[in-house]
Amino acid sequence: MQLFLNQGAGVFGPYATLLPGANVYTAAVEDLNGDGIVDIVAGTDAGAQVLLGTGGGNFENGQTITLGSAAGSLDLADLNGDGRLDLVAAGGNQVSVLVGNGDSTFSSPSTSLSVPAGVSGVLVGDMNGDGYPDLVIHRANGEEQIAVAFNRGDATFGTVLSFAATNHSSSFAIGPLRKPGLIDVVVAGFNSYFLSVLLNRGHGTFKEGLHIPMPSPPGPFAAADFNGDGLTDLAVLTSNGVSIYENSGKGYGPFTMVGSYLLTDPNWIVTADFNHDGIPDLAVSLRYNGIAILLGQGGGRFASPVTLPVNALVLGMIAVGDFNNDGNVDIVATSNQIFFGNGDGTFRAPQPLLAGSFFTNNPIGWITPIHSTGSHYLDLALLTFGGNNGTFGTLINQGNSTFVLGPTSYQSGATQYYLSPAADFNGDGIEDLVMTAHGLQWPILGKGDGTFQVLPALLCGACGLASEYAVTGDFNGDGLADFAVTSENNIEIFLSKGGGAFAEPFMVGLAPGAGFTWTCRNRPPGSPSWLPQATGLISTSNSPGSGEN
Repeated sequence: MQLFLNQGAGVFGPYATLLPGANVYTAAVEDLNGDGIVDIVAGTDAGAQVLLGTGGGNFENGQTITLGSAAGSLDLADLNGDGRLDLVAAGGNQVSVLVGNGDSTFSSPSTSLSVPAGVSGVLVGDMNGDGYPDLVIHRANGEEQIAVAFNRGDATFGTVLSFAATNHSSSFAIGPLRKPGLIDVVVAGFNSYFLSVLLNRGHGTFKEGLHIPMPSPPGPFAAADFNGDGLTDLAVLTSNGVSIYENSGKGYGPFTMVGSYLLTDPNWIVTADFNHDGIPDLAVSLRYNGIAILLGQGGGRFASPVTLPVNALVLGMIAVGDFNNDGNVDIVATSNQIFFGNGDGTFRAPQPLLAGSFFTNNPIGWITPIHSTGSHYLDLALLTFGGNNGTFGTLINQGNSTFVLGPTSYQSGATQYYLSPAADFNGDGIEDLVMTAHGLQWPILGKGDGTFQVLPALLCGACGLASEYAVTGDFNGDGLADFAVTSENNIEIFLSKGGGAFAEPFMVGLAPGAGFTWTCRNRPPGSPSWLPQATGLISTSNSPGSGEN
């Protein structure tokens, strides 16, 4: 187990190894003895090991807890109301409850719940509203994969209820999805394209799990209210087109596919109101065939696609914004082209973003609209890839429908980088970005003159070498811009501490193939009307499995 000490300003020191040579499967961190220093309980092959914090990031071995099987899941909570933290450990075919003594030690298991199908995880939450923390158990096998054990108030447990969710589920989480105070359960399926949701009816009863199916592993998607009911719907790319999913507004079965449109080699999708009718439209980049425009007709329906020709062998991503301040939405493409909108759903012939051969030798791999100079005109942040070098820079909007190359801010030997949408991370009124690659995240703070300060990289603890797409939003309602990163295995949230610094990341959920992620805050006053209005964080999986949304 490795420990990275936070040195402030988003910088972490070299790691220290705790319990060298031991297999550590999970850990829980709390102050177990009331000395104001956090301690650790680690799940090991034999059971659990307590590590006592001594200050300065140092730990010493405490109690060794033998459970008869490896502890793959741990949680700490006061289960009997005595003000001391108790330990719940799950592994093998049992869940053990150990009452805390308040001095960092725990008694022998007071309760041991047998789980014949095997247990892969346990979480603690008050599931029936009686004020006592209950146990939510994730079974490893069988059809009834979720069990809830109800606390009598003294760390012993009575009735255990079982619920069908999904076979071969890979992960689960609990939280209020529909009503404050009622904790629901979400289960992610493995090798099956759905989520399963158990809605808490109150008083310890749940609605059986209902699945959210997808016809194939989804790709990039756009989110907006396509049918005018005030709920956020989805337009999801597939291998042969785009599928429209309406939001029911319910915590179960929330999205239903209501239509699909055939396209050849779809690659990227964005949404905006291109014709000022108040209905979101779609633009889809086609890898070899231009940009398809699908005008919204209301009710979640779209007109047949009309294709804009693009002078490029291969077209990657596209983005939207009003780049000439005429009130109409324009489209920019990584093919070094901009399509100025006419305001009626049609577009002018494309013109180069930057004249000359610069982008011939340095092709654009990523493009993000941003206000980088303090002017009223929207600029572009770019990632270009020439040879073995990836370069971050800007195109500065001159206000006359032309751009000039801004100063280069960062160069790297890597060739697979991504940029987040723009957000103000340090509260100075200037838009910033996050660049992600290979498990690292670089906050890039704007200076207001088209240049940026690249901060030291933040580590995505569970991303490995595969951090990919980043989105921004205020995820905890504190008024500060945060960001989330997807990788092949999870989504990690970096909460802002202000001043451009971020707290240690945490996972929203673990699922195979977490792919494209979207978020949008409520549209702020004064924002253009084409900006979709929604709140939330949604992910899709682009490999077999399911993301969590």
